[in-house]
Amino acid sequence: IQEVIPHRNLDRILFVSIDVDGFEKQVIETFPFENCQPLIICIEQLENPLHKISDIRAYMESKGYELISYTWLSSIYQKRDSLQG
Repeated sequence: IQEVIPHRNLDRILFVSIDVDGFEKQVIETFPFENCQPLIICIEQLENPLHKISDIRAYMESKGYELISYTWLSSIYQKRDSLQG
């Protein structure tokens, strides 16, 4: 991800989906949030983050994202400053 995003002429990414069979935490921790802040990020999570705050959810919240939905195996996060009140 760190090698692809900076070399593309992208001014905004709306949606990112991360499903890497158990390595989601490692991937999201290396995501270049300083250069790219997608509006929506969908992350495969076997553990339901609605019942217990997972490491991934805590990390996403620290990066300014809010959990907006959990769909069986995927958590959907939205950039907090884009949420309409």
